[in-house]
Formats: sequence, structure tokens, C-alpha cells
Amino acid sequence: MRATLHPPIPRQPSGDWSGAKGERSQFYFELLYYLVYYPIFWVARLRGRHLMHAGAFRWGSRAVVLVGAQGMGKSTLVANLLPRDDFSFVSDNILLFGNESVRGCEEPLRVDPSLLGGVVGLSELLSRQNVRVPHGRAAFSVPVEKRLDELVPDIFLVPKISSDPTALHRITSEEMSRRIASFNALAEEVRNFGTFAAVMEEGLGSDETSDPSSTLVTLLRNKPCYELNVRYREPTSLTIEALDRELTSVLTTEAGNGAR
Repeated sequence: MRATLHPPIPRQPSGDWSGAKGERSQFYFELLYYLVYYPIFWVARLRGRHLMHAGAFRWGSRAVVLVGAQGMGKSTLVANLLPRDDFSFVSDNILLFGNESVRGCEEPLRVDPSLLGGVVGLSELLSRQNVRVPHGRAAFSVPVEKRLDELVPDIFLVPKISSDPTALHRITSEEMSRRIASFNALAEEVRNFGTFAAVMEEGLGSDETSDPSSTLVTLLRNKPCYELNVRYREPTSLTIEALDRELTSVLTTEAGNGAR
């Protein structure tokens, strides 16, 4: 099943409506989820795919799932890497995971608009959408050639702000599973889908054959899981350099361990 969606872009009404713009844009996103995304998520769940509040991308030969709550920098990292020729992504916000892979819920990329002037090549890739999003961010369309429909992860990362240098530290798959559950509970989009799914089950019944927890256990099996310690207020460019080195190092080590 193809889970990638292309949501419509709302037109801006004529006249000055700045006082109502935030409310109308929020209403647009809520309608988008309930009328478009949640029915698709429901069908996906019946076919063994479940929601994860996370992003996923391919950077060179590395397939990464980045788990994290809102504001942890998933979208900012994607925006900074987007102009690179060897980078493409599945999603920066919501994933549909199965036993072996993750698929994307295609949404606008919501980032601080000042990034367009600070990341070389980014402004040529992104097209601003006419909706307002919170926290000083803006919504942007991303070229289809930078999107991936599906990814088989090589590694799972969960960021943590730290006073220590940016580095990766191994954690267990059980700990990663616990954090994924916590971030899902914090994400409004995921929580609201739980309500939607409960209503659907009550009205239509459910032929669901897979349990989210057991599916996640299967997905994480034999996959390296790491905590990404990000130094507080470190420039993003330095974080990306450190992450590049760390990913190369740990995946080389993991491959060597797997070969033995």
C-alpha cells in the first residue's frame, strides 16, 4: 500500500485576516488529519502498519530513523541536509512502521524560515505554503525527488540535549521501544488518531491482525539503537559534522560485529 499523500494547499483569502490566520490554518491541519490522514492510517493499521512519531532519511548509504518529540530538531536536521545530493527523506514527523520497514506520511516541511538564508541551496528547493504554523515556523513543499516512499532502517537514533560533545551512545532496543511509546503519547497527532481508531472500531469492528508493540519489537530486532547526545546550543553545522563521523564509525563497527 502506498501511504505517501499530497495534501492540498489552501488559498489565502483576500483582505487582512492576520488575526484569524492562525486559527484558520490550525483548522486546516486538523481537517487534513481527520478527513485524509486518519482514514489512511486506519487502513494501514489493518494491514499491519502503525504510527511512530519520528523521521526517517537516507544519507549516503545510511538509512536512519530519528525518534523524538516535537522541538527536538528532526525537521531542522532534515532541512539542513536536504540540499545534499546524497540525501533524501521519508518523513520528518510521522512514520507508518511495519515488521521490516517504515513508510512516510507526507506533510509540509515545517521549519524556521530563517533557515532558507542560512543553508546553502535550501531556498532553491523549498516552496513556501500559504498556511501558518506555530512556534515561528513556516510550511514548505519539498520536491518529489527528495522524497522516499519507504525505507528499511539501518539504525535508530533518539536525540538528547547534553552539555557533552555530540556523540552516539548505545542503548537497548527495549529502551528505544520505551522512548518511542513515550513520544507517541506526547504527540497530539498520534493521540488523536487513537480516539479516531477507537470510534472506527466501535462502529465498524476491527480485523486488525498485528499488535503495535509486537510489530515494533520485530522492527527493532537486530537493529542498532543509539542515543544521539547533541551539545546544547552547538551550531547545526558542527552537529551534522559530528553525526556524520559517528554514524560512519558505529555502523562500521556494527557491520564488523555482525560479520563475526
